[in-house]
Amino acid sequence: MCALEAASRWALTGTPIQNKLSDIASLYQFLRVYPYHDVGTFQEHIGRLKTSLSDGEALERLKNLIRYIMLRRSIGTVTLPERRDLTCTLDFSQEESLLYEEAKSSALHLIDEALDTDQERVRPELHY
Repeated sequence: MCALEAASRWALTGTPIQNKLSDIASLYQFLRVYPYHDVGTFQEHIGRLKTSLSDGEALERLKNLIRYIMLRRSIGTVTLPERRDLTCTLDFSQEESLLYEEAKSSALHLIDEALDTDQERVRPELHY
């Protein structure tokens, strides 16, 4: 995504920081916010804030940095329609079903490898 060329960039996110500061670093990279479009620069500067300042002061500086690029609306100011789940069942041809099962098996194998475990695992049945 970051390699896409554009005259302007914007991003929409529900929560910009989910677990760690690198979550917001990727947004700065995508938006090309100089000099923080470089993840190393972002980590160096923000990491230095965290180690050289009190937690409260570092947090305030980070909030100021975010305010420069973010338009923030709390959930109370946004009226969203009620959530509606829709399930669509597809009927595959025999050939499509075979390709689907091969792709599913390959994906599950890659997930198992990524988890790097040899222990026996009970896998729930997947339904689509």
